[in-house]
Amino acid sequence: MTSLIKNSQRFRLGIGTTFILKILMIILTTVLLIGSLANIHEILKATEIYNKVANEGKFLTVDKIGVSTEEATKNFRLNNGVNEDKTSIFFLDLEKNINAYFFYGTIIDPIKNFPLYQPRKMFKPSDKYQTIKVNENYLKSISLKIPKEHNENVFLVPLSFKANKAKIEELCKMMAYNRMGEQARKNTTLEKTKVTIDYYNKSINTNVFLNDDIVTFTNPIYELIASNHLDYISKMQLLTTEVNSPIRIENSKKNRNYIAKQLSSKTMKGINLKFSTIASILSTQVDTMRLGLQMAATLLLIIFLVSLIVSAFVCVLYFTTNKMTLSIQRALGIKLVDRYRKVIAAWLFVYLIQIIVATVFSHSIVGLGAGVLLALIDILISLSIFYYQESKNLIGILKGE
Repeated sequence: MTSLIKNSQRFRLGIGTTFILKILMIILTTVLLIGSLANIHEILKATEIYNKVANEGKFLTVDKIGVSTEEATKNFRLNNGVNEDKTSIFFLDLEKNINAYFFYGTIIDPIKNFPLYQPRKMFKPSDKYQTIKVNENYLKSISLKIPKEHNENVFLVPLSFKANKAKIEELCKMMAYNRMGEQARKNTTLEKTKVTIDYYNKSINTNVFLNDDIVTFTNPIYELIASNHLDYISKMQLLTTEVNSPIRIENSKKNRNYIAKQLSSKTMKGINLKFSTIASILSTQVDTMRLGLQMAATLLLIIFLVSLIVSAFVCVLYFTTNKMTLSIQRALGIKLVDRYRKVIAAWLFVYLIQIIVATVFSHSIVGLGAGVLLALIDILISLSIFYYQESKNLIGILKGE
């Protein structure tokens, strides 16, 4: 008798432990599934970007930045601007000799971007301006001309904005003043900042990389950089990498050889820039995402199969532990729902957890639907085991067969 009680307690402990394991498996499986769905979304998005920038993808840009001397490492650590100055000299050389472009797009929100400047008060929260910072080489490539008489702060603005000349002038002044270094701003004021604004009457659509996405700018405001004395912000932007790098150079053997030659010069000593085409950078990103998806999908499949095995084990263990009790209740004509009330409640609790996890971690109906689908598959496995046990010969069970 004592042995039977101990065995019964062990069975119950086994059911409880397995049940907790099942809950953990459910949570892990659901999180992995949602992560895989998100990864698929990112791959589709990256592939779409890759297809959109087929033309721009042929250009070379800075893929990675490294340092090979203590001096260069120290300069980056101190943030003293020395490496930025060297890179700007390097870019100026590329600009003059191999027609390098400077191209950096952003969306300006005057109220958020310039919180300390008084003129921002004339703007509304809905005022957003697509702007692209470029050099003269790029403007020539899209057939836009710089006005003959101009100062160092030149802006080319679509003709449609001319009706709001006062706002546009203040916007351009804030942009010009903001890109100066701290020392340069000490020597002047926003009010004293001079800008040259020229209005263009042309329809232009340009693809811009923005926050890991690609946005088509229509008739943007072009902000011309002064390459001979590059401003502080533009120097910093030259050291950004991958698709966000502003450097664009036509991919040819001649240009690649020239870049390699200039990188080995004294000017760039210790600063290692690796150039790749935009297309190859995007392709690498997509390949990395696909590899991550394959690994996540494999892990998901393994854990889901283990989860199903755990479900089957819990069911079999429950029937083994309660075989005689369930058979007697069945012989007495007690309803199926009443016989399995505790099991149904426990299983509903498990699936409720799965749906809650799917709701919390998923930000789409697809993710929630996938979580529910996993629950349904699990339910089918459990029901098939219940059906098999219920279909066994009652008399044989009661006889102990």
